[in-house]
Amino acid sequence: MSNNLRLEVLLKAVDQATRPLKSIQTASKTLSGDIRNTQKGLRDLNGQASKIDGFRKASAQLAVTGQALDKAKREAGELAVQFKNTTSPTR
Repeated sequence: MSNNLRLEVLLKAVDQATRPLKSIQTASKTLSGDIRNTQKGLRDLNGQASKIDGFRKASAQLAVTGQALDKAKREAGELAVQFKNTTSPTR
C-alpha cells in the first residue's frame, strides 16, 4: 500500500509540475499563430502601400504629360494661325 501511495503522490507532483508548462506551451502556440497572422497582415499592407506609391507616381507623371500635351496643342494652334496668315506659302 505504501508503494501505491508513493506512486500517487509522485504522479500528483509530476502533474502539478507539468500543468504550468502545458499552459505555457498552449499560450506559446497561440502567440506564434498571432505573430504569423500579424506578419501576413503587414505583408498585405506593404503590398497596398507599394500600389499606392505607384499610383501617386503615375498620377504625377500623368499631370506632367497633360501639361506637355496642352503646350503642344497651343504651339500647333499658333503654327496653324501663322501658316494661315502667310500670304504665299512656299511650295
